[in-house]
Amino acid sequence: MALQGKRMLSALSTGGGEHTYQRDGYQRYTMREFLIPIEQTAVLCRMEYLSPFVVFGSFLLEHADIQAAAVAYQRLVIGLRDEQIDFAHLTQYPIITPPLVDRVVTKELAP
Repeated sequence: MALQGKRMLSALSTGGGEHTYQRDGYQRYTMREFLIPIEQTAVLCRMEYLSPFVVFGSFLLEHADIQAAAVAYQRLVIGLRDEQIDFAHLTQYPIITPPLVDRVVTKELAP
């Protein structure tokens, strides 16, 4: 199977803030619950489904915040490519937001 053993990472942004993606929030479900069909697809393909990278409230973010989120995502993807991710630490978080990237990537990006 071509996908077996590979890792899958979802990356998405939302218009609403993180508080809206809670069981008692406006959306009524957590972000992770919205992604259950994607996660199950990974399971059926015998892939490792990683905690998704999520930028909440993108509708209200300033340009500098969007840039910071892009840098965090780049760092995460490069960390995955270069095997510089602490996977034991990564799995402790149901989602990865830009501030959490520094906790799971084990090396700094070269300037």
